[in-house]
Amino acid sequence: MGRIRLLDPSVAEKIAAGEVVERPASCVKELVENALDAGARRIEVRLWGGGLDRIQVQDDGHGFLREDLALALRRHATSKIQRLEDLLSLETLGFRGEALSAIAAISRIRIVSRPRGEGAGWEVVAQGGEILQEGEAPLGYGTLVEVENLYYNTPARLQSLASPRGEEAAILRQVAALAFAFPHVAFRVESEGRLVWYTAGAGDLLDAARPFLGPEVDREGIPFRTLSPVPDLLLAVEGVLGKSSWHRAQRSHQLLVVNGHPIFHAGLRGAVEAAYRGLLMVHRHPVFALHLKVPPATLDINIHPRKLEARFQKERALQSLLHRILKDILQEEGPLGEETPSPAPQAFRVRERTLSLWADVYRQEPLADEAPERGREGEVRKGGEGPRSFPRLLFLAVFQNRYLLAEGEDALYVVDFHAAHERILFEAFERGAGDLPSQVLVEPLVWHGTPEEASLFADRRSLFKAFGFEGDLLGSTTVAFRAIPAFLVGVPREALEKAIGDLLRLHEVELEDLRRPIQILAACKGAVKSGDRLSPEEGQKLLENLSRCREPFHCPHGRPILWAISRKELDRRFGR
Repeated sequence: MGRIRLLDPSVAEKIAAGEVVERPASCVKELVENALDAGARRIEVRLWGGGLDRIQVQDDGHGFLREDLALALRRHATSKIQRLEDLLSLETLGFRGEALSAIAAISRIRIVSRPRGEGAGWEVVAQGGEILQEGEAPLGYGTLVEVENLYYNTPARLQSLASPRGEEAAILRQVAALAFAFPHVAFRVESEGRLVWYTAGAGDLLDAARPFLGPEVDREGIPFRTLSPVPDLLLAVEGVLGKSSWHRAQRSHQLLVVNGHPIFHAGLRGAVEAAYRGLLMVHRHPVFALHLKVPPATLDINIHPRKLEARFQKERALQSLLHRILKDILQEEGPLGEETPSPAPQAFRVRERTLSLWADVYRQEPLADEAPERGREGEVRKGGEGPRSFPRLLFLAVFQNRYLLAEGEDALYVVDFHAAHERILFEAFERGAGDLPSQVLVEPLVWHGTPEEASLFADRRSLFKAFGFEGDLLGSTTVAFRAIPAFLVGVPREALEKAIGDLLRLHEVELEDLRRPIQILAACKGAVKSGDRLSPEEGQKLLENLSRCREPFHCPHGRPILWAISRKELDRRFGR
């Protein structure tokens, strides 16, 4: 008997389902795309238990004919293509006929549909790929799909999923992307019976982008629609570009849609970011949501099981054209980078400066953990002949409110007092246990984000507490922060709100991987600054505290703290 045999159909279906329905968000995506392909003008998504307990997607589209409903649960049953050539002129989101059969294989699914002209709806219920019942059921025009107990028969997949909050956040992001892609369709999303967000479906790009980009889009977004000068390459592009004052530490607020499909494409994303070149700080990323409409014959969306990637016939030419179009739009808007922060309440009004608060987290240089040696012209540098003790220093003076001048046994020392204080604070944070110190606010900081971000906050509350934030979830998009990290006191409200949004996107990184760079950042922001005045007593105390540090020769970023000029060098320069 041979070793190769055909898989049992039920096993093959579960394998296929694992590719198409990777997580609850994949299930919702497929159901919403079916609704859009059915011509729906209104779509409602209802969730329970982050989609693991139950999902409902209801639309007002043209519905299933009675004789088609059971067939739709069969694999590769579709009304969207008949021949291979149809893929070259595809204008629907789905076409493989795999989604409903894949969902039915790993859940209990109930579909009720009523096309226009029918007196009643027709219902089909299936579980594990087997149809359990059929019959008439009440429903208005359109289709209702209800999925329960997703992955009930694939326990390994069930155990690998995130928490219900995490799965809900992924669903909200997925539906928000589709809501942007179809601004003329009204969307409504509910979770556990409460409204999370909705769009009006009136074609307003800002309204359609708000669930994905957040409420800041109203004041920081540039909506546009434009036809392409090269229609055989790109028919049109529309969307929202963030002003240069609106940026993120990560690319979480970037959305690319091509012919209705939200996709990832590094080349197109790079073309967009290149259009912002010179407008943003290093290590910051623009915010945007763009919908490209290309000739169907130039697009291959069939390269990924969940249609998350795409290929184009002339990718480089398309990227160049998109870059040129967006660059022109940004230039027409004039200088976008001048921020005018709104007046901050007294609790935030200590230092009036706008900071990119978490930018340093992503570009920390390694700490210098080797003992230093004197380099050329007295520079304290990494490496050398082994450990040296820190010199006993006597404060002499402050030079231009930036450097301390100090006398050592055999040299004159110049000390960068900001770098010195930064090292002292960093090692104090390292020695301390538990969370970074917090400052309770006189009035709570009310932060408004996307539903996905609010859901992530609820799931990562302990992470925020470790970094000094304490807050409570209010509704589906709002968090009231009672306390913030002590080193952020005095930062303007707008900068704090951006910092919170940036931190939310770090939820997949282990806490210990973040603690060190956050400690470095806290030390940097808490240290005395160039321009601050130090008294002789404060200067001497700073030198004494620095001498007790484990690594007193470099700041946490790796920059030198001391510059030594030996007496021998001074004698040589003065001809003695």
